[in-house]
Amino acid sequence: MGWRWQSSSNPTMPPSSTATYPLTTARYLIAGDATSVFQNCTLQLETPPGIQRASITAQARLDKHQTTGTTLHNCSISGSQGSVYLGHPTGPRARVVVAQTEMSGVVEPQGWWAQEGLDVKGVFYGEFENRGDGASLRGRIRWPGFHAMRNPMEVMGFTVGGFIQGMLWLNKTGVPYYLGLLPT
Repeated sequence: MGWRWQSSSNPTMPPSSTATYPLTTARYLIAGDATSVFQNCTLQLETPPGIQRASITAQARLDKHQTTGTTLHNCSISGSQGSVYLGHPTGPRARVVVAQTEMSGVVEPQGWWAQEGLDVKGVFYGEFENRGDGASLRGRIRWPGFHAMRNPMEVMGFTVGGFIQGMLWLNKTGVPYYLGLLPT
């Protein structure tokens, strides 16, 4: 899957970081078991022929007591070829939240998928105030671990401030960020 990552503190300003990755055989973009927030990113996806199911995330949390997971916050997901899922679990307690993100029709209506036979009772997949053609929750999976999040306080736990305590260390990096949710 080819993709382009772009980050900026203000969508009207030039990007502060841009990288293009022509990954022709990847099935997912963000994988592993870490605590991460991807904020203000532009993901332009192209799923090459031969890749049946491409995912943005492949989160691998193993234990419900781990504080790991992945958040996509105020991102833009688009593409010109193929389609993509928001994620699939590679661990029994996978945790991913997609919040206040623009999703084009490149996002599969089901949103999320799991390998046949994988127990999905322990996963946590949340979506909050997303917009665009790919953001409709009508066709989403019906797993116990899927959450159409409506309470902003619940989502705050997955933001830069609540999830990675960015207020303690991000200022030193010069990376632009929001601690909480965007105003609506």
